[in-house]
Amino acid sequence: MQETLQFSAAQESLPKAATIVRPAKRSDKVNSKNRQRVLLIADESGSMAGAKAQQAHTGCQQLNAALGAAECRNGFITGAVFFNENARIAVPWTAATALVGNIMPLNPSGYTNIDNALDVALTMLKEAEKQDAAQKDVNYLRSIAFLYSDGQTNRGNDPRIKATELKVICDLVTIAIGDDSDRQLLAELATSPAHAYTVSDANELRKFLADAGPTVVGSFQKGEDATVVATQIKSH
Repeated sequence: MQETLQFSAAQESLPKAATIVRPAKRSDKVNSKNRQRVLLIADESGSMAGAKAQQAHTGCQQLNAALGAAECRNGFITGAVFFNENARIAVPWTAATALVGNIMPLNPSGYTNIDNALDVALTMLKEAEKQDAAQKDVNYLRSIAFLYSDGQTNRGNDPRIKATELKVICDLVTIAIGDDSDRQLLAELATSPAHAYTVSDANELRKFLADAGPTVVGSFQKGEDATVVATQIKSH
């Protein structure tokens, strides 16, 4: 499946639409002082039960496996926020190498509160930013977060406010799953409309997350932020 989202990009330096392409071939030469934080913000509301949750979990595992590969030289730090009507830190900041095969599965139930999810994510990122600033011999690339949801936010406040604050310190990629998802809202939450993707079902979500890992790794190996390549993630 080749899917192009027809939006104008919010930032002139970014592509005008999220055209999904295959990542460029990667080099194995990585600066050992580079670090990057990758945050998963996962919908575990009741509508994600069954195959959706299973496929989403597999996709998250595959994404982290790419980040935790030996070629990345322990450069990635992964965290995860799971949310329904409440959000929780499912995975505190941990070296991606230690999480390979160990990300906990979703436990779907309840309603959908994206605002609370972004609030918890923002707290995690702000605390990390303070810690990272103290490490003068380490180069931290811009953090990146992947938020996916299959429904409408029906609890909490307007999430746009928290998203605006979060995007000051982090690139936010959103993935809308299926026809019932709030595609317009998720596009507005993303770093730019070109960072907002739509997948048809949970199987496509799994493939998207699996491809997101190598894409982010590619920019990391060049010592570059993922801002641009995050608009170029391949889908099937």
